[in-house]
Amino acid sequence: MHTLSNLMRFAMMLGLVVTLNFATAGTSDAATFALAIGGVRDACTGAHLGGASLTFTPVGTSEHPPAPIRIATNPGGQFRTLLAPGDYSVAVLLDGYSQVGNTDGDAVSIITMSTGRVNHFSFALHPPSPC
Repeated sequence: MHTLSNLMRFAMMLGLVVTLNFATAGTSDAATFALAIGGVRDACTGAHLGGASLTFTPVGTSEHPPAPIRIATNPGGQFRTLLAPGDYSVAVLLDGYSQVGNTDGDAVSIITMSTGRVNHFSFALHPPSPC
């Protein structure tokens, strides 16, 4: 398992698409995960925002309540995480900023994770004063 962990870390550093199949104990079913990468930036200046908190919450799952995945951007405003395929609502927080949505202009910030491709997402936050 230690080697698998190192391979995942290496692939994530390279920004490669990572699809992992983990067999669940006692069944032949497998859970597939894909790599989500992206960044958070200032909506006015375009500057990358390190330390922003992202919460990915599955949408339309039978799990009540759905288990959110929480991560933070690195000092360069970039993030990467493994997520199961499906739709997620994304909340992005950083002190002094408010969420605008993703680069498609969706205020709700619903994303879709797919396997077999790079899942790249960009989020913008508004600073306290207008641009």
